[in-house]
Amino acid sequence: MIYYLHGYGGNNHNWTITSRFESERVLPLDRVPKKLLDRVDLDKILDYERLDELITGGELKSFILAQPDASLHIPNINKTNNLRGEPATKGSYYVNSPFSGNYMDYIVNDVLEQMDLSFRTIPDKKHRILMGGSMGGAGTLRICLAHPEKFIAAAALSPGNLVPDLIDWKLVVPLMNELFSEKISKKMGAKSWADILDTCDLIFSQDNPLLPSIKRDENGKIISMNEDALNNWMKYNINDIMIQRYSK
Repeated sequence: MIYYLHGYGGNNHNWTITSRFESERVLPLDRVPKKLLDRVDLDKILDYERLDELITGGELKSFILAQPDASLHIPNINKTNNLRGEPATKGSYYVNSPFSGNYMDYIVNDVLEQMDLSFRTIPDKKHRILMGGSMGGAGTLRICLAHPEKFIAAAALSPGNLVPDLIDWKLVVPLMNELFSEKISKKMGAKSWADILDTCDLIFSQDNPLLPSIKRDENGKIISMNEDALNNWMKYNINDIMIQRYSK
């Protein structure tokens, strides 16, 4: 049983891994920039028959794949749309938050229980793997650190651990430079990053937001911020969680 945690912006209408029956719905080709299509081997990406052959031929063990929805279903602050033309949504970062909900508990309790009740799973740790990318990668680390009794293995792909040190980080996607221009890419990255930081305040410290408390000098360098709000953010810092766990 493989549980795959989607990244920021994913939801139950926008899966990371799709079936042959949903590929066009999730990735409408008429909305994908032609420059990107020219770079991508869609036949290889959408080669579902090859996966079937690997399983039926015995090269790959059969498995069940579950992709739980961990979106807050709140539109991002930029009011932008995803490739399907639907409002892009904020993510939960798979944390237990007093403001946005207990998404970690939802994964390890509700999702696992529902899958074991609904499908022919082997309901034990030895037969469960957790993995995810970006926000899902961070969620994978977070959940497995808190609940090592639930999964036999974990794969965190480019995990996004959000800490205050990254507030002034510049988000630039190299592919966007090629598809559009460096100027447009930087503008897109800045908007995306502003939304992600806004989400952090929403789920980590909604009653005492960190971002409005930040003070800067004449050069734009951060010189101070609210300490209580900072501590609220740091409670979710995966690096600190790992240090606390393995220093015992």
